[in-house]
Amino acid sequence: MLHLKKAPRAASFVSEKEPRPAGPLKERQNVQEQALIAWVNSKYPEQPDLQAHPQLQGLLRSRLQRTRALGAQYLTLMATIEERLRKGRLSLQDEKQQLGSLTFQKSILDALCCYHPLWLQVALGVISGDKAATQSGMWSKQALADSIRSVMLQLPKNAPARPARPMPVQQMSRGQLLIKRVIMLVVLLDQTAMAADLPSQAPLLFATSCAIKSSAEMACALLRKHLQGEHDIVRALAKLGCSLSYQQAPSDEIKFSISMLAVDLRDGVRLNRLIEHLTGLGRQQEGLHYPCQNKRGLQLQNLSVVFDKLRALHVCLKGIEDDRLIAPENVADGERQASLDVLWRIFLDLQLPRLISRRQLELEIVRLTRAVAVGEDECRFSVPQNHPHLHLLLTWAATICRQHQCTVDNFSASFASGRALCILVHHYLPWLMPISSIQEASVQQPKMLDENTPPNAGSQNSHSVNLAPTAAEANFAQVAAAVASLGGMPAIASAQALAHSNPDALTMAAYTAYVGARLLESAAEERAAFCIQTHWRRRTSWSPGMMRARRHRWVTAAACIQRVVRLWMLRSHLTASRQTRRRMLLAISRLQACWKRRKQQQYYLQLQAAAILLQAQHRGRLVRREYRRLKAAIQLQTLWRGRAARLELRRHKGARVVQKCWRGHQSRQLLKQSRASTVISRHVRGWQARALAWQMRAHGYAATRIQATWRMHRVLRHTAAVRAASCIQKHWAMLQFRRALHRHQAARSIQTRWRGLAARQHAAQCRAARSIQSCWRGWLVRRSLLLDRCATLIQRCWLSRQQRLAYLKLKHHCIQVQAHARAHIYRARYRRQLRLITIFQACWRGFRTRNIIRDIKARASSKRAATLKRAIRRFAKAAHKYSQSMVAVVRIQAAWRGHSARKAYLAWLARLEAERIEREREVAAALKTLTHWLPVFRARVKFLQVRRAICFLQSLWRIKFQQRRAASICIQRMARGWMARQRFCSHYLGMVYIQAVWRGHLVRQSSGAAVHEARRQIEAAYARAPQCQERQLITLTFSCLHVIQSAKCLDAQEQEACTLLVFCMENSTYCCHHALEANLLQAAMRLLKSASKQKPTAASLDQLLALVELLMQTCLHDSVLPERLMSTVLEALQHFRKHEELFCLVLGTVMKFEQCCGSQLCQSMRKTLESLQSLLMRDEERESKHVQHLGGTRGPAAQKAGGRLESLRHQLQQLGMAIAGDTAVRHR
Repeated sequence: MLHLKKAPRAASFVSEKEPRPAGPLKERQNVQEQALIAWVNSKYPEQPDLQAHPQLQGLLRSRLQRTRALGAQYLTLMATIEERLRKGRLSLQDEKQQLGSLTFQKSILDALCCYHPLWLQVALGVISGDKAATQSGMWSKQALADSIRSVMLQLPKNAPARPARPMPVQQMSRGQLLIKRVIMLVVLLDQTAMAADLPSQAPLLFATSCAIKSSAEMACALLRKHLQGEHDIVRALAKLGCSLSYQQAPSDEIKFSISMLAVDLRDGVRLNRLIEHLTGLGRQQEGLHYPCQNKRGLQLQNLSVVFDKLRALHVCLKGIEDDRLIAPENVADGERQASLDVLWRIFLDLQLPRLISRRQLELEIVRLTRAVAVGEDECRFSVPQNHPHLHLLLTWAATICRQHQCTVDNFSASFASGRALCILVHHYLPWLMPISSIQEASVQQPKMLDENTPPNAGSQNSHSVNLAPTAAEANFAQVAAAVASLGGMPAIASAQALAHSNPDALTMAAYTAYVGARLLESAAEERAAFCIQTHWRRRTSWSPGMMRARRHRWVTAAACIQRVVRLWMLRSHLTASRQTRRRMLLAISRLQACWKRRKQQQYYLQLQAAAILLQAQHRGRLVRREYRRLKAAIQLQTLWRGRAARLELRRHKGARVVQKCWRGHQSRQLLKQSRASTVISRHVRGWQARALAWQMRAHGYAATRIQATWRMHRVLRHTAAVRAASCIQKHWAMLQFRRALHRHQAARSIQTRWRGLAARQHAAQCRAARSIQSCWRGWLVRRSLLLDRCATLIQRCWLSRQQRLAYLKLKHHCIQVQAHARAHIYRARYRRQLRLITIFQACWRGFRTRNIIRDIKARASSKRAATLKRAIRRFAKAAHKYSQSMVAVVRIQAAWRGHSARKAYLAWLARLEAERIEREREVAAALKTLTHWLPVFRARVKFLQVRRAICFLQSLWRIKFQQRRAASICIQRMARGWMARQRFCSHYLGMVYIQAVWRGHLVRQSSGAAVHEARRQIEAAYARAPQCQERQLITLTFSCLHVIQSAKCLDAQEQEACTLLVFCMENSTYCCHHALEANLLQAAMRLLKSASKQKPTAASLDQLLALVELLMQTCLHDSVLPERLMSTVLEALQHFRKHEELFCLVLGTVMKFEQCCGSQLCQSMRKTLESLQSLLMRDEERESKHVQHLGGTRGPAAQKAGGRLESLRHQLQQLGMAIAGDTAVRHR
């Protein structure tokens, strides 16, 4: 029996007795680096082959189907979307409902192609219910476009460019189906991509080369421009409880493959992704910074986070060969050995336990030991490695190799020839690697060095291993071919690299671990197939006699089982009856308790509802009081801001006037200076030009002769140089032609021989390739036949099990569907209530917002109109003034320049004539030479004058054109603005008219019932009236009541109505009673309140007070109305305390109330009058001080102050008489 010894975990797993690989340190590091790069890159393939991942396709399809079938949020959303589609709340725009539009189809195709092809094809298959949508050959761009047309747009494949125009019913059904499937696709992919159980090898949801990186952007790109009414589909989905939260960050698109360890591991991002992949924690990039190339601080921070994760996972961060602690600075500095040590530690502590199960390896070693019957003494060998998994791995390899007389002591020298790996493959897969194909090494493998071995023994053995690389290379090549046929293993090291150098212990350990993992998996599969085949053969080999004996045993066993089961059922029935009685008693007591609890809950809910009602009333009162206070404060702030704005506008206007005057003065000064400088500069330039003309005339002839001589000399020299260069060029061209001909002939000969050699080599390679291909195809056919035979039996058993599981799953799904249906009914009821509340809130907020916007627009339009008119008047005045000044300036300049030019021209002609007469004899001979130059000179002078005049005219025209152009642009802008304002005003007036009509309709609806009731009562009174005169009074009363009830303020019409009502009520008791029944007292109180907010005339107020007195005398039997009426009259009295005549009128009415009402009401009225008397006394003291301050001055202010003082004294006198009970108050 083999006893497995657990080696202690240490920082270094390489024993001091194990020989190190031959060669320098750099060569060993190169081998390790290549192995680790291959291992790391195998975790992140660049681009997965879509057709070679059927398992990944199946996983994604199952996740999508599960989200679609079991997602409560998804099912609720789709039910709501279908309801909105049926009601027409979601629909395509009119011009987009023709789904045959090529532009519309192209926009849908371009947006959907931003998804990864694997995700898109699987999702289309799930939506359409087509299981064959993800088969081979469906991943091209054209195939995806055809799938989108057939699934989303409901178009047949290879549809014509312009399909026939569909019918309206078909348009709506296709448009609704498109909206539903687009929302289904986006939401389904978003929720599936955000799931926590998504496979790690699944690709990103969006393609890295496309601009769309989130589900919200995809939904906007597909439906934002095509929906009718609802433009923000993301917000609409959020309101329905579905938020599109998938966002593909730039860190998710990082290519984690590496090419150089010391450089690519500096930032720490790839190390973090490797740890997440090995631990299965998912993508967690919160504490990392990317990109961080050439930023040491960020690199150290990332590496610190990675090292903290490694310490949390109990990974030893020490060197492999020494106990040196590895720090983040070593990796950030690009130290090669530190990077290698970190990766080897990750491989040994994280990858190796996931690759090989320790329990499985121990069981396999025990099984092998029992099979070969190895003694305990024979298995006690020295294992140099201290890592527990490596110790088990080496023990497993040694146990198998010992059966074939091959000693395995370590991972370097024992595996150098490749024979040990070949034996491992042959043990588990003999059909894949026969024992005859394993080649023996010509020299024995070196053994482990002990303490008595001389120092140079290791180098001699290492040299002996490299003497026969051909056999080792053949063995490693066979192992590589076998592992490649099994699959699932990264290319850690090639056969040539392992055979031509003494293998590194770490690299060979990793290679052996991967080989062992694949062999153990294949061994388990083979043992399972062997067990199934054994049982099947035993079942088919049974004879009829054996079947009868087995049937008899089954009958006997069944009878025994039935007897035991019946006894158990009897005992269970007795126990169940006793338990049923006990449960009935318990249920009765629980029902009583529940009924009592229900009654208490109802009583508590009643008390709670009453308390809530009281709290609501009190809080409403507090809120209304706070609202009134805030409204008063806002009104005060508005008035103060308006006054401040007017003061600021007046100050700015004064500053602009001062600045305009100063700028005009400065412009006039600059204009005078420019005119003076122009005159002076013109005279100076004329004098300089005349002096230069005379000097040029004197030197012109000499310069002409010198130039002619020099040009003749230069032409002669150039002609001689051209002749010499032509001769040299002709001889050089002949020499170049001969050299090119020689090179062409030599190249043709070399190319002919090279093409012949290349053709012969290609033919030999083609013959060798055909031989290899024929052998490989034969082996593939034989292997496929063997696999088919084994798989047929396994599939038959597996399908029967799948049918049973499908039935159980279907039953579970039915139960879930029932539960979701009931939940959907309750949710629909709750959403209906919530929708009604939301609509009511939206209507109220819209009404309030429209009122605010209408006030703001009215103020802004009036302000803009005033500003525009003022700017137009100012611009017209400035433009007229500028045009007049420009015309005057141009005329003055033209006259002055003409005068100056004529004067200069006459003086010049006179001087020329005088000089011609004086020098007539001296220049007689020169005249013959200068005769042909004089007309040219005159023509040139005349041309310059004309050109100068034309340039001047052109500049004037350009200035005038620019002015006209600017003026026309300004006029056009103003005209367009005026037209836009007119159009806005017409629209605004139309909207105001519609709103007024609608509000009038609402008011009539709200007050119509009261008016009809009053009309009915008056008509009844009219019918009961005995005389014709009373009927006329009732008719007059009805018309006056209608006027007063619909009035909002006290005008002439309301004054006449009050007069007529007083007359009717004094002459008819029917009118008095029916006026009270028609709520005339409330209307009179409302008019009195409105009169207190304005300044009515004395006559109108007198008539209204008379009507109020008459109503008060009529309703003395009611104790509530006089008190309310008295409070309204006292408020009017306080408001009119600054108007003497109106104050006296209201005071007379108060005195009449005092005589008619009770003592309690008079007491409260006297308190109000006393407080009003104190206010008037304070006003009198203030006015007295003001009059004393004015002294004996005369003027309007003094007269006004004196009149106000007399008025206050008269009011105090009348008020004092009223308080004292005197009835001599002057009334009317």
